[in-house]
Amino acid sequence: MVKRLFTYFLMGCLFLSCDDRKREKDPMEDSVLLEMGFTKGVGNGNAYRIYLNGLDGTTTEGIESTGTYCDKVSGEQFVPCFVDDDGKYVESGDDPSGQGLRAINGPYKMHIVFPAVRNVAIPYAGYTDLNGYLFQRESESSIYLSEAVDVNVTGVYLGNSSGSEYIYDASSLILRQPKSRLRVIFACGEDIESTTLRGIVFDRIIGQGYFSPAMKRYYYEESNITSQTIFDGELVLTRGQSQELDIDPDDDASDYQYLLSMDYGEKDDLGNPKYTMPSFIVSTGSSDADLITFNAALGLEFKWQHAYTFKITINSTYANVTVTALPWSDGGIHNPDVDRPQTWTVNIPLKDGADNNLLEWEEITDIVGTIE
Repeated sequence: MVKRLFTYFLMGCLFLSCDDRKREKDPMEDSVLLEMGFTKGVGNGNAYRIYLNGLDGTTTEGIESTGTYCDKVSGEQFVPCFVDDDGKYVESGDDPSGQGLRAINGPYKMHIVFPAVRNVAIPYAGYTDLNGYLFQRESESSIYLSEAVDVNVTGVYLGNSSGSEYIYDASSLILRQPKSRLRVIFACGEDIESTTLRGIVFDRIIGQGYFSPAMKRYYYEESNITSQTIFDGELVLTRGQSQELDIDPDDDASDYQYLLSMDYGEKDDLGNPKYTMPSFIVSTGSSDADLITFNAALGLEFKWQHAYTFKITINSTYANVTVTALPWSDGGIHNPDVDRPQTWTVNIPLKDGADNNLLEWEEITDIVGTIE
């Protein structure tokens, strides 16, 4: 009898224990539908998906919340809506919880995507708990993103870092793709009679990756890193001459290359590059006997949908690389305004005091200007 009572008591404890686990509180249990302060919509009927990503070390850590809104009426705020699998607005749907954005109070990173598609789990080892959008360097994509901004949820409202209600003006909302365009100009300097370009390799470039707006970076595998010869020939220029290169020999309609946009100059705690660093490997010389090859590593923060022009000027003892960056106007939901050019320049010594060729960009310290 005692044994039977003990068994009942033990089973009761186990039942209560299991019941407690079932009742563990879902962090989104107290979530509310947010009133998005989108004003001055253009009434184009486009649907947008809003994402909130919680911040580590806060009450929102590990939370990713998403919902959809439609720009129905010009001058009015966006309203919760249904979308189909392609992220387009539809009148009705099966899951009302997908309309609008629900979240608990706390801080987040927020971004917007058009069309209103969902991001996907990153399939690479070590990143399975992260989501992102797949972009390929040489392929078109229909996905456009806003940059992630810091927001706070209080009740049904979004606020910015100063506590004010967060408001988007849809008439000036700019959504871009995290890709950059690169052009190359080759030039002969003023202190030599002539120079000969023999080849340029676009090296250590990420062919495809999953972009996380909240982390402002691409996730990729080593197998995604490629290189491409973008000039292979013999171009002779004399003093003061310059020529823009056709750096996409496979496409007669373009003279530029694409690069997946992120900060390739970011360093880790030890001062080493965090990510693979793309570069131009440039070979010059009128013959194999005087061939000089130098590595112009592109340790810059490449901005989304900006066009970068690299002018490589060869002089007697150094190569000068000057970068000019401007937004490109085609694509996007609204075209960005072209503001002042951003410039950056560096001199790469071709030989040291002992007449030895210098091949590594990392040895160069004479840098003037920044791209901001």
